[in-house]
Amino acid sequence: MSWNVADLLKECLRSIERWRTPGDSYQVIVVDNRSTDDTVAMVRSEFPGITLVANSENAGFARSNNQAFSLCTGEFVLLLNPDTEVREGAIGGMVTFLRAHPEYGAVGPKLVSTEGNVWFEGARNLPAMMDLVSEAFLLRRLFPRSKVFGRLLISYWDHASDRDVECLQGACMLVRRSVIGEIGPLDETLFMYFEDVDFCCRIRRAGWKIRYLADAVVLHVWQGSTRQSPEKEERMVKLTYQSYYVFFRKYKGRVYAEIARVLAVAGGLFRILLFSVAGAGRPAGRRKGFLMIDSMRPRELRRIARE
Repeated sequence: MSWNVADLLKECLRSIERWRTPGDSYQVIVVDNRSTDDTVAMVRSEFPGITLVANSENAGFARSNNQAFSLCTGEFVLLLNPDTEVREGAIGGMVTFLRAHPEYGAVGPKLVSTEGNVWFEGARNLPAMMDLVSEAFLLRRLFPRSKVFGRLLISYWDHASDRDVECLQGACMLVRRSVIGEIGPLDETLFMYFEDVDFCCRIRRAGWKIRYLADAVVLHVWQGSTRQSPEKEERMVKLTYQSYYVFFRKYKGRVYAEIARVLAVAGGLFRILLFSVAGAGRPAGRRKGFLMIDSMRPRELRRIARE
């Protein structure tokens, strides 16, 4: 699924070609959600062998990937964001693992930033109410090694070793096509975020295991499509909390979901307060938005809290 990231998509597709395992056949499908840049023209001119679906509207992550699912013919299906670049052996390593371990339904790689840091979102637990509190009020950022506040992203673990996990990041996830046939496609009621969480939840409920492979490395330019302006950042935060509500209502019931909604609103107000404090006295171009606050180090967050 691609949206206004032509340059990133080009590097992603080049990385797939560069590290293709000799002798393996594969099918690449790009679903574009009405990009206003030259994404469609670029794919058609530079990657003519790729299957391109050019939507007339932004269909969202779930529906776009489901469009691709319907066209897939291989044994395995790789969900891959356009703001990623696969490293040598990453795809081959994941395929080899699934072929050797029939009890596993999905496998994911280590996601790293352009600076080489590990994105802990790549391997995490399924969310619970305490995780919403921890994320909304930045408690994980303040106490990342806590097994209570760091439960969601397992941030007390360095993500440097292989491990069975409850959930993978949809930016890169290899799934058996037979599993998709068994549990169904992505939930399209989740327009943005949590589609992968819901998907992994259904994989596990169907009796399959999920594995994180630390030696399979994929570069991820975090939120390359969405982090394009402060307004879009704030909209993505709101969509995240809305998805929390939809997910909790689906699996925990309405009362649980309504409590989650109240906590999300309280967390949003808390972030607005932090946003105001962080931006006070700074030039407009240097003020931090909601998602930028998420990336602050614990020491900086504590300093803001004292101000």
